[in-house]
Amino acid sequence: QGRALEEAARMQGETTSDVARLYRDMYEQTRADYAPYRELGVQALPYLAYMTSGQVPQVPIYGEPDENGVRQIVGYQDMPGFNPNFYTESPAFKFIQEKGEQAIKRAAAAGGGVRGSAVMNRIADFTRANAADEYLNAYNRLLNAVNIGRGAQTETTRSGEATATNLGSLYSSLGTNQANLAIAQGQNKASLYSNLAALAMNAY
Repeated sequence: QGRALEEAARMQGETTSDVARLYRDMYEQTRADYAPYRELGVQALPYLAYMTSGQVPQVPIYGEPDENGVRQIVGYQDMPGFNPNFYTESPAFKFIQEKGEQAIKRAAAAGGGVRGSAVMNRIADFTRANAADEYLNAYNRLLNAVNIGRGAQTETTRSGEATATNLGSLYSSLGTNQANLAIAQGQNKASLYSNLAALAMNAY
């Protein structure tokens, strides 16, 4: 019976390890699945912050590693490659601008005034209106991207919390079962020793 208890304990340990590995694999897969959406939010956030505050995003400047290999922040600089005019250089803005200018010029050509100041003023007005519309559209797109990233991060965190809870319950159950098996094994040994003692006494 002692060997049976030992075998049961071994099998429980192996099963627990297999289930724990499955939980971890599921979490890692979930994290990987949400990674592109988290990255989408990360990339959009600096631009949304700029549109909200008017300040170019700052990134830290790190000094040389210290004796522990840690690099401390020594200052900040504008985010490399950041373009404050990103929304007026978007394909959507350029397409609408091109079509709008063509329409204005065609209308003016029909009236014989392609190069008149009135045409230039109409183009300037159209450009301002187009920029204002695209600014709002860009803001909404960025806000949506940030919300997608936030949602992905929330779901990743929930998955991690669920994994931690499941692993905690799993190992807690294993500990309880192993303790019960150890108690049962101890009781069996105590009973065996008691029986042996009784046999020895009866022999005399």
